[in-house]
Amino acid sequence: MKIVAGKRLPTVTKTAIKGFFGEYRFLSNFHLCDVKVGGIVYPSSEHAYMALKTTDKKVRRQIRDLTSPVDAKKFGRTIELRPNWDSLRLVAMRKVVLAKFWQNKDLGLTLMAQVCLLFEAITSTPLRF
Repeated sequence: MKIVAGKRLPTVTKTAIKGFFGEYRFLSNFHLCDVKVGGIVYPSSEHAYMALKTTDKKVRRQIRDLTSPVDAKKFGRTIELRPNWDSLRLVAMRKVVLAKFWQNKDLGLTLMAQVCLLFEAITSTPLRF
């Protein structure tokens, strides 16, 4: 990430996008888009991930109703974690991120376009299908 004229911008290399700002904001879990996990629709993937930290349905609904992803993250730090959360958290993140890009086709297509560009940058070979 770099700051130019007081604005945060991503650093884009041949192999990585560092900083999910500007045109890459859609990659952030703080990007607002509906994500349905476990029968509940959350306003962001951050909300969904924080909700998976617990098995308490009331707490999950509280997280769903929070105004922003920042609020969800803060609240998620205060809840009682489900048993074995440390061994489940990567699986939970994968589930949430897959749901985000599968359920929001426009985001999924934008993600695929970025993957293709990064692949071409790494290999110097255009993708052909």
